[in-house]
Amino acid sequence: MWTVVLTGGVGCGKSSVARLFTKYPEVQYFSADDAAHQVLATSVMQQKLAQRYGNFILNYSAKEQRTFLAPKLIADLSERRWLESKLHPEVLAQLRAKIASKVPARQYLLAEVPLYLPLASLIPANRVLVVDTLPQHQLHRLHLKRPELNAKQLKDFTKLLDAPERFKEVADDVIDNNGPIVNLAKQVAKLHRYYLTLF
Repeated sequence: MWTVVLTGGVGCGKSSVARLFTKYPEVQYFSADDAAHQVLATSVMQQKLAQRYGNFILNYSAKEQRTFLAPKLIADLSERRWLESKLHPEVLAQLRAKIASKVPARQYLLAEVPLYLPLASLIPANRVLVVDTLPQHQLHRLHLKRPELNAKQLKDFTKLLDAPERFKEVADDVIDNNGPIVNLAKQVAKLHRYYLTLF
């Protein structure tokens, strides 16, 4: 399937862009975050979490588990690498299966992949679309998404992630998400029409 990878820094507005794209019938959608949450909820992964952190974590809801894990992943690179080593292979397998699937003519896949840069060589994409926004907007959106993080944790979290310049280095297309939603919708509409001319 002809594939556009949608990526960008944390809090840049990828999900807002994805929602606008998926209004078009020609667009199929894959979320790496949703796939990761599904993998995290499996009995196999739950047992791995219990072995690493204690059986008490099995009593937590999915949201409570993410709240528990977030500070650890921010503070400790080894914890983040451990979790990624368990989630990424499964998520990539799901994404590759989606890309390989047959679809009706004139449809393409929009794959939202936040952690695209370290996985770029493993994802066969036709275009890479990066959402760009100012740092203050990123922090605001991240705070809304992760209210359990304090101000220092929010800043520490953003430092762990790839700088906007690195995303732009791999971008075929860039969406500017610093204005009102109507501007975002116009950019998405223009790109969608363009993508339909490419396959």
